[in-house]
Amino acid sequence: MVVTTAHTPPPTQAPASAPDSQATKRPHLGYKLFDVDVHTSFRRASDLAPYLPERYRRRFLEAGVGDSPATFYSTAGGMREDAAAPDGSPPGTNAAFVAEQLLDPYDIEYALCSGNGILGLGTIPDADYAAALARAHNDWTINDWLPKDPRFLGAVVIAQQEPLQAAAEIERVGANPRMAEVIMSSGNAAPFGQRRYDPMYRAAEALGLPVAIHPGTEGRSITTPPTSAGYPARRLEWHTNLEMNYMAHAVSFICEGVFVKFPNLHVVLLEGGVSWVAPLLWRLDRDWKLFRSEVPHLAERPSDYFYRNIRLSSQPIEEPPDVQQLIDAWSLVRADEIVLFSSDYPHWDSDDPFAAIPKQFPESWRKRIYRDNARALFAGKLRALETAA
Repeated sequence: MVVTTAHTPPPTQAPASAPDSQATKRPHLGYKLFDVDVHTSFRRASDLAPYLPERYRRRFLEAGVGDSPATFYSTAGGMREDAAAPDGSPPGTNAAFVAEQLLDPYDIEYALCSGNGILGLGTIPDADYAAALARAHNDWTINDWLPKDPRFLGAVVIAQQEPLQAAAEIERVGANPRMAEVIMSSGNAAPFGQRRYDPMYRAAEALGLPVAIHPGTEGRSITTPPTSAGYPARRLEWHTNLEMNYMAHAVSFICEGVFVKFPNLHVVLLEGGVSWVAPLLWRLDRDWKLFRSEVPHLAERPSDYFYRNIRLSSQPIEEPPDVQQLIDAWSLVRADEIVLFSSDYPHWDSDDPFAAIPKQFPESWRKRIYRDNARALFAGKLRALETAA
């Protein structure tokens, strides 16, 4: 999906598999769900403007994020049409309607709010402006959004092009009990394992916060081309090739030794697929044996670091002709241990939570993916929250 500006969503129809538009009585799974990717945002630019320094306020009101999106036309747009609230609020901006349409009918225990139009900050050439927008969004999240429903958890948005400022922002708000992770765009100027980004990872690990990367900005502004071959012509190509970007980042995280330096850090790859992991790790483990002298800091197989430190989200789930093929593919990557349920609400291709993980999967897998894996990942935050409650 493409990250769109929160206050100007394109109108689209909801897919047949999307969550119901009204809270209806539905058979639950027997346990609550933990959704790690819900795109909530401010309703209009004027909501965020008061949190910006005066010198950036007018710029934001007139030009918004301004992250120079590449033009990949899509008839689907970005948002579900039925996710607009009755009061005219754009999708994902009315907390009560998000609860009515997603949290209540699907028994969502926690929804990690990933943001929406703000996720392109890492593509802005002006790093100071990007950092100011990140600070403003985080303050708005803490003060204006999270208090509206105790089931919402926030993500610390950062602009990674200036890692020291990003680290300072993590340290500034990361201790807040409702801010559960760090998030940045996967479109970037370099692979994320490079040592320039170490200050961000050090700050996140110290606070027990996973670092999530989110797609949608590949090929924009100061980022690299969206594929290793250059720029595709159509959205179909761009969207299909997003997994290539995640492969490159995952290999970089491992080979550059991020998880050696920060062994307690977890990285969450949102909306990047799952089934590609097995062949990538087969190749990486084999090549590690051949080129081990280049990475003497890696004391274990690359796949060991991957399974210990990297997590994946379920949406968009692969859909082979036979669901058994998906079960077989996911069994190769220990999906029941590393996959976290995500609905991607309210985007046009969001998943119906109760149908997202096929019922043919072993029930033990389903429960871990729907709930247990996320609760383990965010255990520190949840322990403090639930003890206080």
